[in-house]
Amino acid sequence: MLNYLVLAIFWATLVYAMFARGPLIIYLFFASFAFSTLAMVPTQFIGGVTFLPGPFAALALLFWALRKRGVSANLFSISVSPRGMLGLLLFTFTAVASAIFLPRIFAGQVYIVPVRASEVGLHLLRPSAQNITQAAYIVISFLTAIAVFAAVRLSPRSIYPAMLVAGTVFIITGILDALFGNTALLDPFRTASYALNTHHTIGGMERIVGFTPEASAFGTSCMAMAGLLHFLRPGIELTSRQKGLVYLVTLGLIGMAIASASSTAIIMLGFFCALAFLSGFFSFVIKRRAIGRRRMTAGLVVGAFSVAGAIFVASFMPELIQPAYGVFEELILNKTTSDSYAGRSSWNASAWDAFKDTFGLGVGLGSARTSSWPIAVISNTGVFGTAFLAFFLAQIFVIHRNLSDIKLSRAVNGAKLALLLQFSGLTLSATQADFGLISASIVGIIIAWSDSIYAISPGRSGSVARTRSQVPVAWANI
Repeated sequence: MLNYLVLAIFWATLVYAMFARGPLIIYLFFASFAFSTLAMVPTQFIGGVTFLPGPFAALALLFWALRKRGVSANLFSISVSPRGMLGLLLFTFTAVASAIFLPRIFAGQVYIVPVRASEVGLHLLRPSAQNITQAAYIVISFLTAIAVFAAVRLSPRSIYPAMLVAGTVFIITGILDALFGNTALLDPFRTASYALNTHHTIGGMERIVGFTPEASAFGTSCMAMAGLLHFLRPGIELTSRQKGLVYLVTLGLIGMAIASASSTAIIMLGFFCALAFLSGFFSFVIKRRAIGRRRMTAGLVVGAFSVAGAIFVASFMPELIQPAYGVFEELILNKTTSDSYAGRSSWNASAWDAFKDTFGLGVGLGSARTSSWPIAVISNTGVFGTAFLAFFLAQIFVIHRNLSDIKLSRAVNGAKLALLLQFSGLTLSATQADFGLISASIVGIIIAWSDSIYAISPGRSGSVARTRSQVPVAWANI
């Protein structure tokens, strides 16, 4: 009975936000990332298929935007513009076509490790329900990029606060899992039909999974949200109190990522630190941007105390470090000798062999399981899908920028760094070619804040016009 109550609350909030004039749907959309084990429709009624909150929230966000007069024409223009999302549209079309035709063309001719969890080891390629499911997911990811683009243009001041709320939700779900994860209290939020690995220990430590299916999914999502909050912050106007809250939530997300004990999340944390250092070095040394005396002093004090504290603990209390080092050794240093690493490496090898055996056309979206997103893209969608996606990503990182506004320029550059961080996690552990809702959201943000792209003008239809964007001021709509 409690399961249905949770679903009723979710659906009621989603429907209300979809028709509300305010930006509530934007907050709900980003917060939905944290609930990836909740089936929005009871699985026993639809043959065991799981529909998650994220895709529904993305479609609701798109519906909310399309209700504004003239937005539909603007979104169509941005979808087919060569400087907009045409490359992503072509990739999506190619991926869907590959899911429909390639598993039938090459059926019984190549061996793959299927996406279906019920089948272990190599099997001959054949069409499956996963082809249709993954095709639907990648279409939703494309629509998500469009929806977030519209949301940024229609309500630019709500995007960053919505991300902050989403980060807070991730932290809360992590705390709830740490406190009640081994009880039945969280069962109403874990109704997905696929396998859930919510109870797992490593080095004697219970891994935190939040309301996600496994620790890796939770840890990588926390790092992605931490990257968004940190790298977008220089482009957002914040008060001193708001900056303190952002720092607190960012550190909380990093702490949750560490508590997940995910090797991918730990590597993403290292990459996050490298990107943060390089971006700071570029800003203050290459660009010669001024840094306040108070900020410099605070940084030096925090750095000095951190180094002194680490030396003190290592010298006089090594027993405190040993458990953490044991976990680090198991997750990172001994990763290449684990059975998991060997199994995932075999997935990649078989997918690459299948790509070559299909003359570079691929085996079709949703056919072959991998453990790396680039390999999933090229093996499932082939050279054509990979070429379209590479063309689009090259545009994202090279063409899209903002030269007319310093704040928005920093926001666009920060979003690109956050996208690099997200791609690092996908490269290490993604099993499918779908780039996901978080990546799609970042893409929509980059294009929306670029001064070389079109803007949405509510109340006007027809071709979209070039306009100067508003500086995203946080908290203005709260």
